[in-house]
Amino acid sequence: MNRLFTESELAAERGPAIRLLLGSVAETAPVLVSGYAVSKALDEGFLAHRPAVGFCWLLFALAALALRVLANAYSVRYQAEVSEAIRHLATVKVVTAAVSGAVANGGDRTRHDVVAKLVSQVESLRRLAGALLISGLNATLSLVSAMAGLALLNLTAFVLCLPLTIGAVALLRWQVRPLAAVNDRVLGTDETLSRLTGAVTESLRDVLAAGATERAKRDLHGAVADNASVLRDLARSGVARGLVVAVGGYGPLLLVLLLAPSLTSAGTLSAGGVVGLVTYVNAGLVPGLRALSQSASSTAAPLGAAMRRLSSWSTAGGAPAAATGVRVPRRGDVRLEEAGFGYRPDAAPVLYGLTLDIPYGTHLAVVGTSGAGKSTVAHLIAGLLRPTTGSVTLGGVPLAELDSSRLRKEIAVVPQEPYIFAGRVRENLRYLAPGADDEQVWRAVHAVGATETVTRLGGLDAEISRQGLAPGEQQILVLARIYLSEASVIILDEATSNVAPDVEETAEVAFRERPGTLLVIAHRISSALRADSILVIDASATTAGSHDHLMAVSPRYAELVGNWDPEAEPAATADGGGSVPTAV
Repeated sequence: MNRLFTESELAAERGPAIRLLLGSVAETAPVLVSGYAVSKALDEGFLAHRPAVGFCWLLFALAALALRVLANAYSVRYQAEVSEAIRHLATVKVVTAAVSGAVANGGDRTRHDVVAKLVSQVESLRRLAGALLISGLNATLSLVSAMAGLALLNLTAFVLCLPLTIGAVALLRWQVRPLAAVNDRVLGTDETLSRLTGAVTESLRDVLAAGATERAKRDLHGAVADNASVLRDLARSGVARGLVVAVGGYGPLLLVLLLAPSLTSAGTLSAGGVVGLVTYVNAGLVPGLRALSQSASSTAAPLGAAMRRLSSWSTAGGAPAAATGVRVPRRGDVRLEEAGFGYRPDAAPVLYGLTLDIPYGTHLAVVGTSGAGKSTVAHLIAGLLRPTTGSVTLGGVPLAELDSSRLRKEIAVVPQEPYIFAGRVRENLRYLAPGADDEQVWRAVHAVGATETVTRLGGLDAEISRQGLAPGEQQILVLARIYLSEASVIILDEATSNVAPDVEETAEVAFRERPGTLLVIAHRISSALRADSILVIDASATTAGSHDHLMAVSPRYAELVGNWDPEAEPAATADGGGSVPTAV
């Protein structure tokens, strides 16, 4: 892993670091003094019937506490200097790398994300470094002072307690790597959740326009679940921290209490010495190990993760990009290979083992009973759902390996309930083709049969909103929007359910004559009859072919056609009047 700072950069801050160390040594003086002062206060003072001497020793311990207060103010000053120096070095490194990377890549705007994220990441680095410099350093010096005090009072107790303390530190050291891995995962899931939330928020219109609300919900729920899982793993590390304190802190305390009778009877330890040993354990070992284990999990591990992340940014010239594919499809052929989908592992699949080739330029209609899986097929082809079995490819490339922006340009979905946002008609129609001029916009309007609707609304400059439009008007405007786009695969998911059959025919013919592939989730058999090929989705069998072929081999299709009465279809209008029965 690349280091964020070089030795020469750190050496430049050696002076404040040394002064911080001296201040921290002075801060831990009460730990070194505490046990010895208590021991002397008892043995030479109160137990020897010399209370004045005992109080003098206690005053000596209080003086050490006063020194600690003064030393703390001194330490905080130099801790701030060191942590601010770290913040400055990190800021300079990452911003320089980001700007250099952007210049080298012709003004690549994606590298600006590094600078945008820099404030929070570097501030986190400064805060964690400052906390570690104070708490981690003080905890370590407290342990050293407590062990030195044990040796000062009784060498036997020191020798017996030393292995337990070393074992606790070794146990803590053994936890560092897993803790670092968990904290790396915490940062990763936090960034994924933040990035996905921002992407959904910024692309809310696209999500609604593409009918991808459920997909967005699933993605966000998945990111939240991953983040929660990692945070649970982090919380479980608290069990190991408790074990460190138990072994290195309460273990020596128990050992001192067990040895006290034999040591005092042998004359190697006085009564005051026993209390002094207990004081060193309680005032030094236990809080020192607790603070050290807490620093390792809540400060050192996150600090290491932050430094590794900033180091990768400073050397790569940018934040790691989202895991998106970069493969480019050869052409717009769509293929489903043994594709299946189920919403839960324990539930029956909605779709199972579908193999289907849709060559570029094909006009395919999908028919079937309600709930058979027609929309599921559309969403799999659009990439709004990922198959739980098999694969879906565009131009020979699995959809999962395509860059999301490329996928959205290549495949467009018009759902049954399209999205119209408040604004001018022109803005709505040019949403997926912002460079289109008015002539191109009107050409799309005329092609799909939306001329009457746009004229009634007041032309391209008219202000509209979803609330002011009938369902049929919303559908016909979105059809014009999609017609104007660059998409090579158009999916109409019952997108004309609220328009009259003649308007539906006009729109479908326009899309068929437009370069690209047309997939229609049909709600009228008349839509299927206009298609080159028809896919019949049925629980018992899924069959594809021409109308004549399906009439011969598919009882379900023959039944649907036999139940269809074109004379019985009411003449629904583009303004949403009338109701259209669902024939398939």
